Amino acid sequence: MKDGKEAPDASHDKQGINNILSVTKADKPFDEIVGLDDAKEKIRYRFDIYFRHKNELKNKPSKGMLLYGYPGTGKTMFIKATMEEYKDSPNLYFKILNHHDLTRYIGNTSEKTFNLIQGLRNQAKGKDIVLIIDEVDKLLPEKTTSEIVNERIKSLLDHIDGVLDDGGLYVMCCTNHPNKICAAFLRSGRVDTQIEVSLPNDIERKELIHKYIGSLGLDDNCINSIYEFTPKWTGADYTRLGRELEESFIIKREMNPSYVLNPEDIIKKIMKVDRTRKKNFKVFEDEYKAYLNEEDYSIYPVCAYAGGI
Repeated sequence: MKDGKEAPDASHDKQGINNILSVTKADKPFDEIVGLDDAKEKIRYRFDIYFRHKNELKNKPSKGMLLYGYPGTGKTMFIKATMEEYKDSPNLYFKILNHHDLTRYIGNTSEKTFNLIQGLRNQAKGKDIVLIIDEVDKLLPEKTTSEIVNERIKSLLDHIDGVLDDGGLYVMCCTNHPNKICAAFLRSGRVDTQIEVSLPNDIERKELIHKYIGSLGLDDNCINSIYEFTPKWTGADYTRLGRELEESFIIKREMNPSYVLNPEDIIKKIMKVDRTRKKNFKVFEDEYKAYLNEEDYSIYPVCAYAGGI
């Protein structure tokens, strides 16, 4: 009960709470992720503080973390890896909240949110809930004139704060647009830990090339050429290049059993992947200026302290 009003009945949602809860199977433990050691360390640090030592702290810990970075750097993979890393923890209950779960139903937004969170608590059976939100900028946008969206934001923030219950939530979310998220969501005391999932460095790029392309039997010259021609590529880009080369090899080997991948074919595939990459990269390049250049942090004051723990 709050302000003299009874809380909505959790059983009222006729759609059924199980129908609006999304589940994704984890398939990438931390050790299988190439590089990104800084992000791994910060995630482990935050989970250790919140779930093992929060009762020892005089000050309330952060209620969540935001992973941000260019498309294809591995943010969603990191979330799945975190679920896999901590899957055997007896006190943690992971649940993925897709932005469609709270936007596809018309009606009382606060009631829908309450029913959803109450369903999570019933399923968690006393465990700490880690609420996973992919593309959080779509669920909690920075600016909106919609009363429904504002009501949804307020309701979800109340649950994160523990206002509507005594449990609270821990939120792990990711986005390609950190500057387009509701500032109240990212304020101190809520989801105030922001971790960059960065573009791979030179060493990591070599590891990615060997991981996704090394099995194709290319010589060192070809491998080095791929490295030289692919600056600023992400793990997703190398995954696609490996797939493109493998598919091409299989088809051409069927037509010519003596066929081997040659530099011309490799360059064509690199150019094909790079056209898409450059188009996407251009869209996000200006937006990420603040994160790539410390002097420009003032452009996005909401995320000015991004990357710190």
